[in-house]
Amino acid sequence: MLKVIIADDEIKVCQLLTHLVNWNDMGMEIVAVINDGKKAYDAICNLKPDIVITDIRMPNYDGIDLIRMTKEILPETYFIIISGYSQFEYAKSAIQYGVENYLLKPIKSKELINTLTKIIEKHALKLSDNWEKNELKIMLHSSEEKVKKNLLAELLVDPESKITGIGINELNCEFCCHFKKGYYTILIIKPFMEPEDKSKEVLSLLLTKILCTAKEKLEVCCEEVVTMTWEGQVLCLINTEDPTLTTVKKQLNKVRIEISNLQDIFSNVKIVIGIGQVVDSLSNVHQILQQAQTAVMDRLIRNGECIIEFKENGQSEKEVFDVIDTQVRNRILSYFEVLDIAGILSELTELWKVLEEAKDSQFIYQYYNEIVSLLLYGVKNYMSPYQFPDLTWYQKKFKSFLTVPDIFQWLKQHISEEFDKFTAEKRIQDSKPMRQAKQYINENYNKEITLENVSSLTGFNPAYFSALFKKETGENFMEYIMKVRIQNAKYLLIQTNKDIGDIAADVGYTDLKYFSKLFKKKTGLNPSEFRKLYG
Repeated sequence: MLKVIIADDEIKVCQLLTHLVNWNDMGMEIVAVINDGKKAYDAICNLKPDIVITDIRMPNYDGIDLIRMTKEILPETYFIIISGYSQFEYAKSAIQYGVENYLLKPIKSKELINTLTKIIEKHALKLSDNWEKNELKIMLHSSEEKVKKNLLAELLVDPESKITGIGINELNCEFCCHFKKGYYTILIIKPFMEPEDKSKEVLSLLLTKILCTAKEKLEVCCEEVVTMTWEGQVLCLINTEDPTLTTVKKQLNKVRIEISNLQDIFSNVKIVIGIGQVVDSLSNVHQILQQAQTAVMDRLIRNGECIIEFKENGQSEKEVFDVIDTQVRNRILSYFEVLDIAGILSELTELWKVLEEAKDSQFIYQYYNEIVSLLLYGVKNYMSPYQFPDLTWYQKKFKSFLTVPDIFQWLKQHISEEFDKFTAEKRIQDSKPMRQAKQYINENYNKEITLENVSSLTGFNPAYFSALFKKETGENFMEYIMKVRIQNAKYLLIQTNKDIGDIAADVGYTDLKYFSKLFKKKTGLNPSEFRKLYG
């Protein structure tokens, strides 16, 4: 039996929770019900529960404190947060500690049972000797829902899977499904959040809520609903008697509204639902999956629509290479050559204007890929050895944005930030040879020093070294040597009684007249006057 502690300062809430679930049937036992945060922590230390259901706001220790302290001593403890406290940042703090769910009051029995069921499954996995992290390989055959997910998992892995050709009865038998003769399609529900809220924990909890909500709403109007999370979205394979999906779309709108209402947990979350074509068999189900993915991508051209059915888009009147032609490529690469980020961003702004009237999401995606490929080519040729992410990474980022302006603004900001990092690293790399050169000059100023000697020491050719030295120090090479020599001469004039001719020789000048002339030019006084005034 899994041990459960309930902690909430409202006695009625505690009473509700004890009666909301048949704990014994779920293989669980409530070992303590507590109304105070400190007492709850003491009970956790003594009873070592498997699951703690706690309110956010309690006397002494609040829910966040309770989770944090418990995780330090019992990291395997599962936490479920309950609260009527509507503030996203507070909720996000709880989620970051790895809670299993964040439930808002009043608590729904079905939502609590679903959360507890997932904890049971996760606990079973932890106890298994065959624990594997691959999402498609950890699906258990011990429960109907897990076996159903294997159906979608196999379709994702193998488009040519034999399951697309077997009959309904065989399919139902092998995957514990309840398909009936009728119609099928695949839905993809994809959430979009603010970039700063896309932590692994927040996204995982959001996907769980979307999956549970979608399953609950769709089961009332479908013969069968098979769901799973995959690559930051929820996949639903549905079997229905209605080829028009009229009721399904109404239920999907309820899913959208319910998830949008969770603003206190997920700040500014929006979801887009892509629907593949309706078919009368599963033989082409992988094609329907691709259609649902295309429908989700069509959010870029469908003016804020949230539920999008797949349709064939006409080809764009323009080809990508008609816009990003040789002249454009050469201009952008010329800006890379001189590291002119302003010029690159200006070209990007002009290129993106083409997409303002785009009616084909595939064209937008290809256009984005070509721009990124061009930028990566510039990086490789003119910013080596600095590394940008590869094209696959940029393609994945593309899928995470809701609108075309979002993509464009992010890309400009990203390129600017990467350029700043590169120039900072280059400055550090370039300044190291300059430090070596300065050190050498300061240690050998009384000897003959040439540009060729010092540039050879730093590994640069004389012309490049001279230009770099001027850029880094603001002085040309010979001016810097003269400054060091005059500075040391000042010290000797003040601190010693050496003859001025000897001082000139000590700092590297054999011609006393020339030394005196330089000294006066730099200080306004000849050496004798300087010694009288400051010595």
